[in-house]
Amino acid sequence: MKFVITPDISLDKNLHRITLRLIQRAIDSLENYDQNPNRSIHKARIAFKKIRTNLRLLRKELGDTRYKRFNHLFRDCGQMLCHLRDDTVRAKTLQKVVDRTDGMEKLELEFNTSGVHFSESKTVELVHNQLEQAKHAIKPWKFKRKGFKLVKHP
Repeated sequence: MKFVITPDISLDKNLHRITLRLIQRAIDSLENYDQNPNRSIHKARIAFKKIRTNLRLLRKELGDTRYKRFNHLFRDCGQMLCHLRDDTVRAKTLQKVVDRTDGMEKLELEFNTSGVHFSESKTVELVHNQLEQAKHAIKPWKFKRKGFKLVKHP
């Protein structure tokens, strides 16, 4: 889905609306994590990149402290999901090894892979909660500058 800046709405409201919808898109994709983990992570991480682009456009208006706080939040959420993706691939690879192994080695390998699903759900839950908090923190944003002065940099 494309996000369009509509001419009948001011630029600040357009960017605010788009940012909130991107956050909601990331939340929605994580809520579908169990159905397709790889696609869910991919969609959420793309949304984070677009959110961070909007934050860069609004940096001057947000101020350094607020910009850095939210920029780091979305960067860190993306990194957590990236690590989760890596861990999921490792677990699947290990499971293939387990499936081809017999005896004591199989028991040891099964034990080593048992904690992966717990960390998956905790990571997704943590990122989901951070996105919900960010959405509520961003909703009341008001900007002093209007039009393209909002994104003009010296």
